[in-house]
Amino acid sequence: MKSRIDRFVTRQIRADLEKEAPAVRADAVEALAMLRDRRGLVRALGSGDPYLRCVAVRGLAREQGERIAWRLAHRIRDRDAMVRQHAAFALGLRIEWIARFALRRLIADPSVAVRCEAIAAYAAAALANVEDVLRAAAEGDPDAEVRALAADLLARRARTHVPTSSKRAAG
Repeated sequence: MKSRIDRFVTRQIRADLEKEAPAVRADAVEALAMLRDRRGLVRALGSGDPYLRCVAVRGLAREQGERIAWRLAHRIRDRDAMVRQHAAFALGLRIEWIARFALRRLIADPSVAVRCEAIAAYAAAALANVEDVLRAAAEGDPDAEVRALAADLLARRARTHVPTSSKRAAG
């Protein structure tokens, strides 16, 4: 349980999110992430500053709860590609269905960096249809970097995992 002083300091840090100076806002969101202050980080998700949104997404990545998963999933529509890229990472750490759905959407993002992060996160999550997703990206993505990453991840899975189609046939 937080003491009165801790709560006072946290409120002051949250108030710094509204300051005009970008450095003060950046320090505030970083402090809130270290403190794992959900309320402040959720507030930072609505900021006009993409850096604050990125730090907030990373700070909320390991926080539990479906409401947090939904808030992270909403970042797939963020206007800034870097925020969407951080969202792909964060969504890859989650187990909620909405996180998986949002991650699948990010695999088709216009940004190459976002697609790469989403594919890597999807592969790390080791979902049942991961081979199909990786194969589709390796064969059909318009960007060579994404195709190469997907092919590499698919090859790694082939060396270290029993393919899900083989599991079904053997079962």
